[in-house]
Amino acid sequence: MKIQKPYLLLRTALLFAFFTDFVTNAAAQCSLTCLGDAQISLSANDGTILVMPDPLLADPYLCTGFKTVEILDSLGNVIATSPLINASYVGQTLTARVTHPASGNSCTTNIRVEDQSAPTLTCRDTTILCSVLPDTSNAGVPSIFENTGQSVTLTFEDVRQEMRVA
Repeated sequence: MKIQKPYLLLRTALLFAFFTDFVTNAAAQCSLTCLGDAQISLSANDGTILVMPDPLLADPYLCTGFKTVEILDSLGNVIATSPLINASYVGQTLTARVTHPASGNSCTTNIRVEDQSAPTLTCRDTTILCSVLPDTSNAGVPSIFENTGQSVTLTFEDVRQEMRVA
């Protein structure tokens, strides 16, 4: 019986060493390839987006396991809200760095931040008599909600058509 205990201990140590070496080698051989360029659209709900790693990778299954994303500005600095992007970055091209911590491998891609959500317009029902000018003081102005917080310029134009009454 005394012979079996050292044998079990040796077998357990060999299995652990093999498994540790296998996992370490697999992580070291992990390869990340980012897409060339990507377009990121902000959420229509709150004007932000949390950038996830897999959509930025050419093949997210080549390197399994946990990955991180860092968003860098044009000077190469990590932005304060990384990996969350807000409306202040609309129209800018940023860099996303995807890292696989277990292997230390990483790749980068350019991301263009866009807001593709239309603003919400709310208009009130208004009736204007024919004898009243149809300007904004009489017709009113719609309220506008832009989810990115950017200002919206509203323009309008009157089209008048005279009708003859018989």
